[in-house]
Amino acid sequence: MTLIAASASWGASPPMLAVSVRGDNAIEFYNLAGTGVYPSFAEKIPVGKNPGELCLAPDSKRLYVGLTGDKKVAVVDLENKSVVATFGDPALQSPDGCAVSPDSRKLYLVDQAGNAVFVFATDSRSGAKRIEVGKEPRRVVFSPDGKRILVSDAQSNTLTVIDPLTDKIVSTVKTGNEPRDIAFSADGKLLAVSLIADDSAEIFDGQTLAFKQQVGSAWSPQHLAFAPDAQHLYVVGHVRDEIALMRVGRLTRVEWFISVPHGAVGEHQTWGFAMLPDGKYLYVSNIGDGTIGVVDPAATHTIRTITTGKQPYSIAYIPASGGTVGMNAAARAAYYRTLAQKAVAGIKAGDFVGAANLCRTLEQRWDEGESALRQNAQETWNQVDMAMDDFIHPIIRAGGKQPDSTTLDASYQNFLAKLELLQ
Repeated sequence: MTLIAASASWGASPPMLAVSVRGDNAIEFYNLAGTGVYPSFAEKIPVGKNPGELCLAPDSKRLYVGLTGDKKVAVVDLENKSVVATFGDPALQSPDGCAVSPDSRKLYLVDQAGNAVFVFATDSRSGAKRIEVGKEPRRVVFSPDGKRILVSDAQSNTLTVIDPLTDKIVSTVKTGNEPRDIAFSADGKLLAVSLIADDSAEIFDGQTLAFKQQVGSAWSPQHLAFAPDAQHLYVVGHVRDEIALMRVGRLTRVEWFISVPHGAVGEHQTWGFAMLPDGKYLYVSNIGDGTIGVVDPAATHTIRTITTGKQPYSIAYIPASGGTVGMNAAARAAYYRTLAQKAVAGIKAGDFVGAANLCRTLEQRWDEGESALRQNAQETWNQVDMAMDDFIHPIIRAGGKQPDSTTLDASYQNFLAKLELLQ
């Protein structure tokens, strides 16, 4: 098993899912090594009473979870997978959604019952500032440029807009009935809001916040997110346990409803939602039957379910540490090359399982590191991606046995040659 130990020397850990498990007062972590199709349980840590919505710091070092039972927030150190602090404010009544500033220095926490947003310094966890917003706020999000904060006010039917430089309200935006989740497209051009009482999604101009259209979606839409290319919007419906796959355009519409497996009829279960950065797979929590559904949006199908603890609630995607994170193009190419070289060395040494694991890591790192290349240079991305698939898939599909070596060297050399296109 020398090969696996060598790969660990990069100091990288695979991407993960974090799931707040309300019935167990804990957070569970699941590894997403490889393509992300097979989340595998990693560990479970206690965090406090009734953990709810999760939010990840942009530096990916800390995860925050609102504890509705304790009226506090737990801070999870993602390197050690441990709670390093819990904090709150005497006036905090019911923590719900949260967001962390782009510099990871401030936490914005919604107080659903208190009609307010609390602002905490993440280093000292003190000096809380209370911002009064509309009635029953539920979610909070930063705009992609970091210049605005939006809060959904469920019973006021508004979005409260806050300037993060001053932490003061600058405007309010009228919405449909009972706004819940808020999501910007990656380029910031579009804003989507789920409307619980209207069973619909509302689309706004992401820059001006001007209303564009309101479209029927899933029943009781809890969470939503744009696909990376902003051509689709995914909306999780709580009542019918489904995801509405919506085509975004001049006349946005539902193209398909993807059913998420659930327990007894009438138990409204689907709630939490996360997506891989490349949009290949979606993850949906099922509160009632204790599972996570893995959804392939291209195939419009839930391909498997993963058993969790009791009442899985919110889900957060945690990027890989190390690997391609923070590397320039030349460094990423060198990283991919090294993983491929180690996989071939492993095969020669008879470590077929280790070689397959490295190939899965290579595929995952490629998907994470080259999303920009896929958007801006599709032909180059296609050439390298196809060469990589030709090399790694025979090794992975060998199932821990000796792969067919007839074309292995040729596909390996071709992949190395195609990597030169990245530099």
